[in-house]
Amino acid sequence: MNLALAALLTRAIDYAGVFPPAKLELAPALEDYSRYRRGPEDWILGKFVVRTAQLGDLARLIEQHSPAEPIAISAVGSSGVDRASWETGLEADVVALNAFELSVGEFATIDAYESRLPNNEEAAEWIRDLQGFSGVDVFAEVAWGAGQGDAMAVAAESEFINIKARTGGEAATAFPTSEELAGFIQGAAQLGLTFKVTAGLHHAFPHRDPHLGLRMHGFVPVFAATACACTHDLTIREITAILDSESPSDFLFSDRGLIVQNWTVGLDDLADTRECIVAFGSCSIDEPLETLRRAGLDID
Repeated sequence: MNLALAALLTRAIDYAGVFPPAKLELAPALEDYSRYRRGPEDWILGKFVVRTAQLGDLARLIEQHSPAEPIAISAVGSSGVDRASWETGLEADVVALNAFELSVGEFATIDAYESRLPNNEEAAEWIRDLQGFSGVDVFAEVAWGAGQGDAMAVAAESEFINIKARTGGEAATAFPTSEELAGFIQGAAQLGLTFKVTAGLHHAFPHRDPHLGLRMHGFVPVFAATACACTHDLTIREITAILDSESPSDFLFSDRGLIVQNWTVGLDDLADTRECIVAFGSCSIDEPLETLRRAGLDID
């Protein structure tokens, strides 16, 4: 594997096997994650993603297996649709997180906490409520549409909140357009925000899904577009053009850096890119890796 590809994608996938569409039970998902950590897939593997409601069961599984190396956990919170359910969810999450850390000791760490904001309009209130989770990396999921840019600005002003966006789901309406995703990437780059994306990125490059009847995004263009946006302050149109690139030949990886369309990103800037986009959540590791191989990219 050349240095540019490694810089862009090492530890890029947070494994979310318990989430759709895989929807694995917790035990087999943890077994898969442990197998990946021991195998050739380890280089791309990031955190193990679970719901906060599953942390008690996860602690018992971890205690039974006593992993040789600590497992890095990203816990997805209960969220809520209004003030009452939001506060109830946060309180339950705090209890679950504290109990988990007491149970597992050195065998696992909660490195990140993810929570979907009930809406963008009241982002300042929701983000203020998340200050109690500042001992871990906090990712606030912002919705597409009205108020997203304002919510991102509030997150940037907080100086401790990272953001998260959904790039797909089980319905066609869950997928943002290339222009929407480009706007999100540009906003994060200009505001200096760290972000992750989740769902809908099983393939390295954009492809048409016959079941949903739409064109799905590819994780290589998403990461490459972020690298170019962070390095060259691209316009939304320029970012969109990269996101829409379907041919692997449009992306030249080498030991000196990445060239995509008219843009060049050196190794140091690729490393800095991962301070902006840290990971994408996926319920599959095998499928993303297979699509990289099919694209002719040397990952072995």
